[in-house]
Amino acid sequence: MESDFWSDDDLADISSHTGGGKDNNISSDRGAVFMAHYNIENNSLWGDKVITFLEINHNKSEVYYYTSGLMDGSYYRDENDASVSFQIWYEEETMHYAPDEMPITITQITDTHISATDNRSWDNLEKVIEDINKIQPNLVLVTGDLVDGASSENYKKFVQIMTNISSGIDVEYIVGNHDIRINGNPLQHDYAWYHYYITPQSDKVVIDKYYKYGYVFLGLDSNEKLPITNDFNGELNETQLDWLYEELNYYNKSKQIIVFMHHPVFAENDPIWGDPTISDNLTAKDKFIDYCIQPDKNGYSKVSLVLTGHVHLNGVWEENGKDQSGRYPKIGKKLVPMEIGYYNNFYDKKTKFIHTASVIDYKAYRVIQLYGENAVYRTYFAPSDNPLPSIENVTVFPSSVINWGDKVFIYATVNGGKSGIKFVKCFWSSDKIKWNSLKMENINPTLHIYKIISPINTSTLSLGEKIFIKVAAENWDNYVAVGNATFTVINPTLVNITPCWQQVNVNDTFVVNITVTPTLPIAGMQFDLHFNASLLEVVSVEEGNLFAGYSTFFSNGSIDNENGTIKDVYGAILGGGGVNNYGTFAKITFKAKKEGFSYLNLSDVVVGDANAQPVEVKINNGSVEIVARLWDLNGDGTINVLDLIIVAMHFGATEGNGNYAKEADLNGDGVINVLDLIVVAMHFGEKY
Repeated sequence: MESDFWSDDDLADISSHTGGGKDNNISSDRGAVFMAHYNIENNSLWGDKVITFLEINHNKSEVYYYTSGLMDGSYYRDENDASVSFQIWYEEETMHYAPDEMPITITQITDTHISATDNRSWDNLEKVIEDINKIQPNLVLVTGDLVDGASSENYKKFVQIMTNISSGIDVEYIVGNHDIRINGNPLQHDYAWYHYYITPQSDKVVIDKYYKYGYVFLGLDSNEKLPITNDFNGELNETQLDWLYEELNYYNKSKQIIVFMHHPVFAENDPIWGDPTISDNLTAKDKFIDYCIQPDKNGYSKVSLVLTGHVHLNGVWEENGKDQSGRYPKIGKKLVPMEIGYYNNFYDKKTKFIHTASVIDYKAYRVIQLYGENAVYRTYFAPSDNPLPSIENVTVFPSSVINWGDKVFIYATVNGGKSGIKFVKCFWSSDKIKWNSLKMENINPTLHIYKIISPINTSTLSLGEKIFIKVAAENWDNYVAVGNATFTVINPTLVNITPCWQQVNVNDTFVVNITVTPTLPIAGMQFDLHFNASLLEVVSVEEGNLFAGYSTFFSNGSIDNENGTIKDVYGAILGGGGVNNYGTFAKITFKAKKEGFSYLNLSDVVVGDANAQPVEVKINNGSVEIVARLWDLNGDGTINVLDLIIVAMHFGATEGNGNYAKEADLNGDGVINVLDLIVVAMHFGEKY
């Protein structure tokens, strides 16, 4: 990243007063939050979707942006101007996903407040579940206030609706204050219905089934402890904190630990109910924050995310240090997303304290994707399109078993979800090779098919090596999808038509060999052969020398000159043994019938080793070209005196005469005479 090209006193008038920024017309302090992004490529500045920014140039070098009011007209620093600082980074096409990581997707829902008598609460949750089933996350976390009061009827309705979540999706719960209120009384709590209908574990919940991928989830009951004075406030106690401390140390090799509970750590006061945070025990709250933000082995906060609900609104916070009394303030540092509801932690690994908007009020849910130490999370409102990209298939071409030396291409069908694809990369490795990265290009925008730009060259790999393929697609919301494939490099036994091509004359007989180059001892083989029956006919099939030195059983197959096939040619060594030397398995004699080009294609080829196990084979088919060079009477490819002698041997013979030979009657007039000698003489000296 080269240094910026602006001076250190770039100015912007950001007066928030509606009267604007005229000199000295307002004496009180003023201020405004100026949230914007700078694009270094095109030298442009833009804000988020809430604040409108205008640009005024006046043919001067200064460009001013403002959120409200009017620019004072001056181009000099004064009391109405404020310096604006920018955090600028240059990000190349870098995927935040590493190939040895397993992304998982979590959907958080909170404050569903299901009531057996409130149809709206049912409908809102059902619509959110419809979206969840489209996304198919690994895990759904329900962070409290499942029901609007502890009753059997409310819980039955909640459980009934939740059964609509797809069976392959994990669902975990933590208790909220409304889940245990008796008859809506905030001073009377009873966990019995929650334990009966949801789970007997309402506190100190461990979800470590994803620990193999690097992720652990720890749940805490944040409800006020006895005696209850106001359950709108939350509370953690020393017993819970001791447990949390032990779990954080036990899972210290995690890439991310996520804590989930109902009451938030930081939040604005509710105008009616007051402080909604875990503030009933401020000492415990401070200790909880300390435990979350303490650095792990990489210097990142031990807890990456704290997921909560309760306040029915969205908010993402970081701690912002302690005050003079040594305590964390009630309000931390509130983070503003790059877009409404969108966050990631690519550049900042500090603990994020999150509260998510409610299902009951907004049909809201938060989609969180974890991969390695990275997290992407944003809130959606049902009904909404699936935000996640998907990879429908990853294909290895030409196949999952690759001959050594072949070039391999990887294809993938990718869908970017609602935000479209940012880029796609292919990673490959083996037990012997670390991950390599290959760029992929979109070769079919209509069908969303991507292909690696450069093939994998298997000549650098070892025989028998298994190659692992991962294709990762990242969309413009920074969500990732991963697809997998494998292929194995082999050195196959070669089965060839030999020669692979030859040219013969009409009426010639010629030989085609089925040759084998084994890569390990083989004991038997079979094949079928297909040819053009209008051009060729089979004269014979004979055993070759492949199994020379052994007693064998050989079948010369079934010849069908009408349909152009030889079926079921097979042979095997008798009494055990095997060969691994090049040889001819079968010798096939053909006769050429007329001019043309015939394929010679093998099928149903099976080669077996000495243990009667099939071996991998690579088949190389052949062809034959039949030409009408009638003057090459002996078929040696040279027109010379030997061909003249053949005509002379039959000189004077006529058709029907005992000395007549059709091949010597080159002009086909029924008489072998000087005209036939002239045909040979015209081509005398030619070689083919």
